[in-house]
Amino acid sequence: MAKHTVRMTEPEHDIVNSDIDFWVWADETQLGHLHISKGGIDWYAGKSSVKKRFLNWETFKQLIEANVELIAAPKPKRKR
Repeated sequence: MAKHTVRMTEPEHDIVNSDIDFWVWADETQLGHLHISKGGIDWYAGKSSVKKRFLNWETFKQLIEANVELIAAPKPKRKR
């Protein structure tokens, strides 16, 4: 199974009008770059700088709700 790594950059101030970026890796291969903003989500596949997908928040909500069976259920909380 691949080892997945997620790297994030965030602004050094309150996130009000700033965006957040995530870089997603599987082993040594960059799967893509996720850009999150107030307007929605951009996905850049691999190391591409060309936007492949954009979802506004309403479309993202609809996509998640329509595919809920594909998304793993939350893990139960461990007792301490």
